[in-house]
Amino acid sequence: MAWFEDSNGEYIFWLNGMAGTGKSTISHTVAWDLAEKKRLAASFFFSQDHGDISHARQFFTTIATQLTRSPPVLRPLISQAI
Repeated sequence: MAWFEDSNGEYIFWLNGMAGTGKSTISHTVAWDLAEKKRLAASFFFSQDHGDISHARQFFTTIATQLTRSPPVLRPLISQAI
């Protein structure tokens, strides 16, 4: 994951490809690895197979909830925004 470790690198890694080529597996593995290193503040995966939990309506609330658990300094800011 040299792309992530480079402080002058990109902040977004765009992963695309045909259905069934392993994008979800790669994404989950990268997120798990970054979470283990305490370098992941939040994650969300869209999926047609998981119904409401991966629906776009849940995106912002899911990310906001995860961010309140990450750096504590964000809690009051998120509460104020809500």
